[in-house]
Amino acid sequence: MKKQNALYRLYKRFEIPIKYALFGIGTGIINFGIFFFGTELVRDPNKVFLSLQWWQIVNAAAWLAANIYSFYVNRRFVFRSTSQSFGALLKEIAVFFGIRFVSFFISTYIMYLIINNVELDHQLAKMMGVTVEVALNYFTCNIFVFKNKKAE
Repeated sequence: MKKQNALYRLYKRFEIPIKYALFGIGTGIINFGIFFFGTELVRDPNKVFLSLQWWQIVNAAAWLAANIYSFYVNRRFVFRSTSQSFGALLKEIAVFFGIRFVSFFISTYIMYLIINNVELDHQLAKMMGVTVEVALNYFTCNIFVFKNKKAE
């Protein structure tokens, strides 16, 4: 029984990072799934469309889909935001996507450098960029977005 209580206390101590990681798997599946489908199965990632390489367009679509999912699960299940008012919700959305937009550009720039300068595979570049992005997103969500205020 003591072992069970110790595990429960340990879980409660790290509940938010554990949940963030578990729900992050879903976000990653969406992000990588769309990126893989768009770059490997649909179109050559090096083709140009509207002055952008195809991988950049697919990366933006994958990011958007993954972050819509991520906002919902992080708000509801990970950080358990209790903001009730419509204004507070809009503020969370604006800050969440504003911060995520910055980390998206950092990740995309890392991908660009890896693909164009180091000449590694698009999928490997995506993994490297997303690793940096996930770390930035966790800390910024925890600090700036979901603050668990009852109502604003």
